[in-house]
Amino acid sequence: MLNPALPQYENPLDKRINEGLKSLGLPPQPIYDANGREQEAPAAPPGLSETVLPRLDSNRDGAVSREEYLDGRQRDTVAGDRGTQRALERYRRFDSRFRAADRNRDGKLTGAEIDAMKGRRF
Repeated sequence: MLNPALPQYENPLDKRINEGLKSLGLPPQPIYDANGREQEAPAAPPGLSETVLPRLDSNRDGAVSREEYLDGRQRDTVAGDRGTQRALERYRRFDSRFRAADRNRDGKLTGAEIDAMKGRRF
């Protein structure tokens, strides 16, 4: 078990090795403590789809439609020309992100499509 009181540092070389192993479909290399005993690997952070999909999927069908996405991303609009212009720019930006994420062009984002963004801004 990793000691939470001690700072945890990941060796950049180990990180590259583990990324290579992962790309080959192999498990990561084991982590050993100072006594040579194997430690548990830290849990992987949740994927983007695990955090975003439940929040935006209002009808709970397992996919986020364009309307759900835009409704979930809306903010209050400031009255006047400047507020309208900002709202239109925000809509264009959100629409562009949605189109980039929707790989199969079915008008819905599935968990796999969201995770395929690999850290790009959603």
